[in-house]
Amino acid sequence: MGEDRSLSEKQRLRFGWIEACLRHAGQFGVAEKKVYCDQFGLSAGMASRDQAKFLEEFNARAGVEAAEKHRGKIRLTGENGDDKSTIFPVFDRHLWLKSMLGERLASLPDVRRDSVLPGTLRTVVKAIKSRCPIVTEYHSRNGNRGWRRLSPHSLVDVVNRYHVRAWDYEKSQYADFVLSRMVNPRLQEDRFPAYVDNKSDTDWHTLVPVEIRPSDGVDPDSARLDYGLKEGDLRILKIRKALANYMIDDRSKAYSAPVTVRLVE
Repeated sequence: MGEDRSLSEKQRLRFGWIEACLRHAGQFGVAEKKVYCDQFGLSAGMASRDQAKFLEEFNARAGVEAAEKHRGKIRLTGENGDDKSTIFPVFDRHLWLKSMLGERLASLPDVRRDSVLPGTLRTVVKAIKSRCPIVTEYHSRNGNRGWRRLSPHSLVDVVNRYHVRAWDYEKSQYADFVLSRMVNPRLQEDRFPAYVDNKSDTDWHTLVPVEIRPSDGVDPDSARLDYGLKEGDLRILKIRKALANYMIDDRSKAYSAPVTVRLVE
């Protein structure tokens, strides 16, 4: 990559949107420019200036001529068209697709978990930032429910389901708690018991390898393309040990989904 160059957060967001156009639509032209102006409240002149500045910054940061202007449109150069690395990875792909395609983007509803109540998320985020314990009623999957005292240290996004990694005072151990199962969490303003940070959370600080390879009966070529498998039809990721169970398929022989989804005739 090229030298570090200073841009405002608003510029980085807008340039991320332009790069998303190049990555997902193949160009930033007249149609994309119109949506861009509507998205960010810009005039055509301001968008044109952004277009020129983006091209300059994009190539400077890439260290090569990764994009070019051709007949009034910006596009990636041929050798960079399939490059998965991004220069401005700041614009959410789904939001970009929604802003670009509108009703032509269809999404299936997420049936795995209901959305987290804003008050619950707000309390947990405040607890993490202010290093303050919380107390909450918690419903475990096995049917146990009751009040828990926790010291949250990190929020975890597991495919749009939020968990919090926290010290559990009752069990004297670190554990994960699903935010949607918390009821009426509140900050322990008196800071009692004392906050427990993540310094002693060994599983959080330990990285373990997770292996991804084609399943039995799956065409290796399709799996290779879909999951970015390399030589030997294998891909290995290093992730936190505390999060490994959320990625591996065979977590427990006794595991079963908490709900059944079926078509109603």
